[in-house]
Amino acid sequence: MSAEELLPGSRLIVRRRAYFHHGIYTGNGKVIHYAGWFRSTRGLVEEATLEEFTEGHSYRIGRMPPDRTAGEDIVRRARSRLGERRYHLLRNNCEHFCNWCQLGECRSEQVEAFLKPALSLIGILQALRMELVRGLFRLRGVSSNGIIRELLWERRGVSS
Repeated sequence: MSAEELLPGSRLIVRRRAYFHHGIYTGNGKVIHYAGWFRSTRGLVEEATLEEFTEGHSYRIGRMPPDRTAGEDIVRRARSRLGERRYHLLRNNCEHFCNWCQLGECRSEQVEAFLKPALSLIGILQALRMELVRGLFRLRGVSSNGIIRELLWERRGVSS
């Protein structure tokens, strides 16, 4: 599909070195995207030409609006944030921006996929910590109920 055939409000995705960059097509060969740290220290939501957005790389079409009216609403939302400088790699990046424009939810599947192993590791470490604590209390001769009681007292700042 050529740029002339794209429906305004469509998501365009460009492969960069280590990630996919997302933008909202606004029509007439223009794209609104979060330029990130490359244009400004706090990032910048800007409208750029398709050529500037892709930096000469090929693009693919992501989620498209169901009709022209929905597309106009998406473009209106994107334009409402032009000039914003609140970029954050993990909480407010180009994918968060596009999902907010199209779906009303600020999320990034790339960030979620990146963080999933870290969150799993944290869960494993917490479980290991609890087992270690239980083992230490058992060595001290304290029962499971005693463990809970001691932990609760410790959180209240009361020592036994």
